[in-house]
Amino acid sequence: MKYFRLKLFFFIYLLLSVSSFAAGPGTGNMTKFNIKVDECKVSAINVKWKLDSMMGESIVNGLYKWDSNEKCSLPISTAIYLKIEDYSGKNGYIKIQPTVPKANSGYGFNVSGSPPWSKAIIDFGRHQNIKYQSPSDAKYLWKNGEIVDFIIKW
Repeated sequence: MKYFRLKLFFFIYLLLSVSSFAAGPGTGNMTKFNIKVDECKVSAINVKWKLDSMMGESIVNGLYKWDSNEKCSLPISTAIYLKIEDYSGKNGYIKIQPTVPKANSGYGFNVSGSPPWSKAIIDFGRHQNIKYQSPSDAKYLWKNGEIVDFIIKW
């Protein structure tokens, strides 16, 4: 009986410690309408994401699909930047770059990644050059922020 209690205690401890590390902006989706990406007029683009952490490391996954009445393709370099923001207005961007799907054909493909905290949250400089937030700032925003918008770059 004592051995059983010890195993049960260890199992509960393990569950609680792993779940205490699991924090992040969570899952969601967002749609924008009538935008232009490169030379394509996009009637709708839907982005969905799952942002979490496990054992202290960030986990990023995201996909998008888009619709258009034109015969065009998005550039292979197309990336989505999810804007994360906390209650005070502090913000940054999280990059997702799945395979580029064809118009009107569903979501692209992506595998979850785990960027280091030093490259998890992006700030865009004055000339749209990429700068990264410090690991401590990234962890803070990851834990306290939520996705409020997205931008598309190619």
